[in-house]
Amino acid sequence: MPKADGRTTRTFFFGIKKWLQLNGVDVNWDQIEFPTSTVQREFDDAPTKQQLATFMTHSPTREKAVIEVLGSSGLRIGTLLSLTVGDVNFDYPDVASITVRRKRGRKFRTGRKAGKARFYVTFITPEAVRP
Repeated sequence: MPKADGRTTRTFFFGIKKWLQLNGVDVNWDQIEFPTSTVQREFDDAPTKQQLATFMTHSPTREKAVIEVLGSSGLRIGTLLSLTVGDVNFDYPDVASITVRRKRGRKFRTGRKAGKARFYVTFITPEAVRP
């Protein structure tokens, strides 16, 4: 993840300044402080096995199921919440498949050209399948 250093904010700020100038809006720029400080965000790292084990130990059953399904399938939380029972196929001996169909309001990316795919399939591990 790239560091956030204020460059994006300054770029947008200068863009707004130019747009106002081109449209004849008079602004006293001496009274406005341009962003100069740098802000660093913490890096978003994947949790370690130990962190996951600790979290799973202290989580209620429902949250454990959500963590296992999201971790093994790669689904986004919004997609998981929009699934129905009919989207999950338990016919495999040790894993389950999840068919994600295009729906209104669902982010849908398959690597193909936009608007072409109607569904994709992902799988969840035996740990996520077990009751």
